[in-house]
Amino acid sequence: MCDECGKDCKVPFKPSGDKPIYCSDCFEKKGGRESRGSSRGGNRDRRSFGGQSNAELMAKLDDLGRKLDQIVGLLSPKEEKKSAKKK
Repeated sequence: MCDECGKDCKVPFKPSGDKPIYCSDCFEKKGGRESRGSSRGGNRDRRSFGGQSNAELMAKLDDLGRKLDQIVGLLSPKEEKKSAKKK
């Protein structure tokens, strides 16, 4: 229940009892979501991570994939050559 108006509401976390719970209307009135500029996270640019462009991140992921393939190749058991088994 909202601590301000008493309406039933759902929150995206488990209430601990030490902080007030507000419905979406009261939350916005108290300076919540709308006052920060946009929903969840303010004005962050969600198209990049750590100042890196998507192209930079994709290149790093490709490089990481190649390195993982090398590691898996080194750790995989090698097949014995059939010609070596013949007497």
